[in-house]
Amino acid sequence: MHKVLAVDNDLLFLDFIRDLLEENGHLVETAQDGISALNALETFTPDIIFLDLIMPNIDGKKLCKIIRRMEHLNNTRIIILSAAAKEESFEASELGVESIIAKGPLEHMTEDILSVLEQTLRPAPFSPSGHVAVTGDIHQRRITSELLSTKKHFEQILERMTEGILEITSDRRIVYANRIAGALVGLPEEDLLGIDFLNLFSLKDRLRIQERLKENFQEGEGSYSEETLALKEYLVTVDLLEIHQDERKHIIILNNVTERKKLEKSIIQSERLAATGQLAASIAHQINSPLQGITALLTVMKENRKDDPDLTENIRLLEGAFKSIRNTVRRLLNVSRPGQEGKRPVNIHEIIKDIVALVSTHLRQTGIKIHLNFYKESIYLTASPQQLEHVFLNLINNAIEAITVEDRRSTNLCTGEITISTELKKDLLVIEISDSGPGIPEDALNHVFDAFYTSKGDLGMGVGLSVCRAIIVEQKGTIEVRNTAGSGSTFRISLPLKL
Repeated sequence: MHKVLAVDNDLLFLDFIRDLLEENGHLVETAQDGISALNALETFTPDIIFLDLIMPNIDGKKLCKIIRRMEHLNNTRIIILSAAAKEESFEASELGVESIIAKGPLEHMTEDILSVLEQTLRPAPFSPSGHVAVTGDIHQRRITSELLSTKKHFEQILERMTEGILEITSDRRIVYANRIAGALVGLPEEDLLGIDFLNLFSLKDRLRIQERLKENFQEGEGSYSEETLALKEYLVTVDLLEIHQDERKHIIILNNVTERKKLEKSIIQSERLAATGQLAASIAHQINSPLQGITALLTVMKENRKDDPDLTENIRLLEGAFKSIRNTVRRLLNVSRPGQEGKRPVNIHEIIKDIVALVSTHLRQTGIKIHLNFYKESIYLTASPQQLEHVFLNLINNAIEAITVEDRRSTNLCTGEITISTELKKDLLVIEISDSGPGIPEDALNHVFDAFYTSKGDLGMGVGLSVCRAIIVEQKGTIEVRNTAGSGSTFRISLPLKL
C-alpha cells in the first residue's frame, strides 16, 4: 500500500481517481486546490502526488515548485494529470515531475494511470529527466492553447508592472505574487504562496490592515490609502481591490514609496533648516548689536579705571561672560551655515580620541565606561575638524545624559557603557555611537533631528542634533538613529571618503 494525494478542482475526477486507487490497495487523500493541498501536506506525507495544472488558489506548476522546496517530500513522486497537458509547455526537470498524463474520457484513463503508477513505484532513485512524454491519446486543442496564451500574456504584464501585486483568499492566504512583490518582501514566489498576507508586516501594521480588510469584506468595495507601512526595508502604501465576490478574494497592490518619502523628508528638513537659519540669523543680529556696545563700554571703563583692581577684575569676568555669549551665538549661526571653517585631511580616530579625552573626567565622575572599536587601519577624510569635533562631542554628551538621566538623584556611580565603532563599507566611513541608556521614545525617534525639538524639558534647547545633522549633510553624509535591541540607542553616521 502506498499513500497518494490527488489534487484537482474537479470533484467528479477526484472521486474517480480515489475509487480507482483505493481499489488497487492505496491510501488516498484529496484536495480541491493548491491551498488545500498545502494544508493536507502539513500532516500527510504521500509517496505520490497526482495534480492538475490549471487550478484555483495556486496552479499546478507553482504547487510543484513549492513541493520541491519541502525537504520532507524529497522522495515524493509527482504525476501531472491535466486536460491541458498537451497544450501546456514546460520542462519536467524544472518542476520535478515524474510523469505527465493527459486527461480524457474516464474509461480510457484507467489503464494510463495504473501503468504510469506501476512504473513510478518501481524502486529507483528519483531524478526526472528534462522532458517527459505525455501519456494519453488526446490531441492538442486550439481553444485550450488560445486560453493558455491569453493567461500567459496577462501574467507577463503583471510581471512587468512597477507595483507589487498579490492575490489573497478570504482567509488572507497568498495565491499569487508578481516579481516586484517578491522583491519588496525579500522572498521568492514559492515561499510567499500559501502564507498569511498579514505576516509580512509588523504587529502594529497587521491590526490596521486587518481592519481595512474587514471593512472591504463588509462593504464589497476596494480601498486606496496613502498610509505608509513598513515592509522589510521598504515603505509602501497598500491598495485593496476585491475580486471574485463569491470567493471573497482581494488583489493587493503594494506601492513602493520609499524614495518618495525620503525626498519628502529631505525637503521638509531643508525647509526647517532654512527657517531655523533665518531665525538664528535674526537672533544673532539682535544679540550681537547690544553686545558690541556693551563690550566697547567695558573697554572704555577698563581704561579709565585702571587704578581700581576690584572693578578691573569684575570687568574681566564680564568680558569672559560676553565672550561666551558670542561663542554661543556663533554656534547658533552654524545651524544655517555649517562647514564655514576650512576643510583638510583629518584622522577620524584621532578626533574621536581627543573628544573622549576631553570628557574623560566627566566619565570617571559618572562611572560610565567607554569602548572604542576602531577599524584596523587609520581612516582619513577631508572635513572641518572643528565641525566633526562638535558632532562627536554632542553625541557623546547626549549618550552620557541618557545613561545618567535616571540616576541624578542617586549618589552611586552609573554602570552604563558607551561604545564607539568605525568601519569601512566600500567608499563609506560608518561611525556608530551606542549607549546603554533607556533608549529614545518611539514617538520622538522621527523628530530628534528637528530644530528646537527636545525631550529634555527645560534642560535643553533642541538645537544640538539639528546642528549635527546640518554638519553631516554638508559633508555629503547621513546620520540616523535607532533604538538598540534590549536597551539604549545607536546613532549611525555614514560619511563618503571622497567628496
